[in-house]
Amino acid sequence: MTAVPIIPEDDLALAAAWRARPTDPEQLARRLSEFLTGLRGLAPAARTWRRRPAKTVIEADDVEGLAKVIRLRIAKDSRGAPIPAMGYLLDLTSEEVPGLHVHLHAGQTEETVESSCALHLESSCTALRTPPEARSLMEAIVRAFDPDWAVWTSGLLGGAEHLTDERRSLGYLNYGWRDAMLALDPRAERFHRGAIARLGDDPELRDPAPMLDLLDRLWRSAARDPVPADPTRVPELHRIGWDLGFALVDGGSVWRIVDRGHVIIEMSREEYVVWTSAAGRPATVDGSWTLADANERAQSLAVPRPEPILRALLNHGLIAEVPALGGSVRDFCRTHRIETLMPVLGAADWPIGAALIGPREGDGIAVGGTTANVYTIGPAYPDLWSACETVASTDPSGASTPWFVAEQFLRESQRLVARGALSLQTVDAPSGGTA
Repeated sequence: MTAVPIIPEDDLALAAAWRARPTDPEQLARRLSEFLTGLRGLAPAARTWRRRPAKTVIEADDVEGLAKVIRLRIAKDSRGAPIPAMGYLLDLTSEEVPGLHVHLHAGQTEETVESSCALHLESSCTALRTPPEARSLMEAIVRAFDPDWAVWTSGLLGGAEHLTDERRSLGYLNYGWRDAMLALDPRAERFHRGAIARLGDDPELRDPAPMLDLLDRLWRSAARDPVPADPTRVPELHRIGWDLGFALVDGGSVWRIVDRGHVIIEMSREEYVVWTSAAGRPATVDGSWTLADANERAQSLAVPRPEPILRALLNHGLIAEVPALGGSVRDFCRTHRIETLMPVLGAADWPIGAALIGPREGDGIAVGGTTANVYTIGPAYPDLWSACETVASTDPSGASTPWFVAEQFLRESQRLVARGALSLQTVDAPSGGTA
C-alpha cells in the first residue's frame, strides 16, 4: 500500500505511514500541531490552515482547535453512525501558501491497515523545495508521528505502477529500517528509530529515470513470461476497490469512500464519478471497456475534464489498464485478488454452458462457465492468478491455460463489478522488508 495521496505526476508529496494504532483526537492533534509548527519554522507564512470542505481556519499551534476538527471528521456511514475502524480523515490547505495541503488519515482500530499523514505540494507551489527544507520536513514528520516509513516523492513515483514489492514508494528522501535504508544508500544516516537514505540530489525529482532504474534492479527481478500481448486490441479498463458509500461529516458535506486493499481513500465528487465510470457496462452486453469509454461516460455525468482524473486514478492503482494476454495479464492477476458479494444461482438458459450470478432468481448476470468457476473459488485464493491456474488445471479437456482463463474472466468481470457482484482488490503486501 502507499501513503502518497492521489496527486498529479508533477506534484510533490512528503508521506509517512505507520501500522494503525488506536489514537484519540487529542493525541492526533498534538502530533499534527507538532508537524505544522515545524513546517511553519521553514515557511513562516504558513501560519493558519483551512479545513476542507468547510471554512474553519486553525492556527498551526492550536491543539484544541485541531482536536475539535479531527473529532468532527470521524468517518460515518450513510445513516450518520460513526465507523471507528475507519478512523479520522482530515484535509487542510494553507491559507497563506497557495498549493500547500496536508492530508491525515489515522486513528483506525483495525491493525491490518496503515495510518498516514502526507504533505502535498502542488507544482505551482514554489515553497519548501530546497534540499535542506526537504530534509527538515522529513525529520519533522518522523518526530511528530513516529512512522514505520516515510518518503519525499512525486505523484509519478508514488503511483501504483512504481511501488516496491512492499507497496511502498521510493523518492528523494526515504526513511525506514536502517538496514533497508543502507541497501538504498550506503551513506544513509541514522535518525530516530531508523535511518534516512537520499537518492540523488534533486528534491523536485525532475528526472525520475534513476529512481525507476533502482526500482528495477532491487525489486523487479522476475522475468516475464514470453506470451505476447495482442497488439490489435485496446487494453481493457478495470476498477479496483470497494465502493464503501458515504462518509457524512459536519455541515452536511458528503464524501465518497473507496477501499483499495486495506487503504481507505477519500474522494471528491468528480473523482468518485470518474472512478465509477471505469466499472464497465452494467448491461448484459459483453465487450471490452476502455479508457475512452470511461472518459465518455464521465463527461455524460457532468465531469467536464475527466482525463487528468483518469490519469491520477491509473497512477494510484484505483483503475488499471490490462492488455490482452501477455505477461501483463499474469502480473495484474498476481497483484490482485477478488472478493464476491452475490451467489452463483445456477445454469443460465442461454447461452449453453453459461451460469447466472446475481442477488436473486430472475435478476442474474449470465457469464461463461470458466468465469463462474473462478468467481466461485477465487475468494479462497491469495491472488487471482492462483485461482486461474487451478481452474485451468481442472479442465477435463486439458486444453485450457491460465492465460486463457484469466483473459476470459477479466473480460466478463467488468459487468460483475458494475453490478456490485465483484470487487478487484490489491493483494496485501507482506509485512516487513524494505521501506
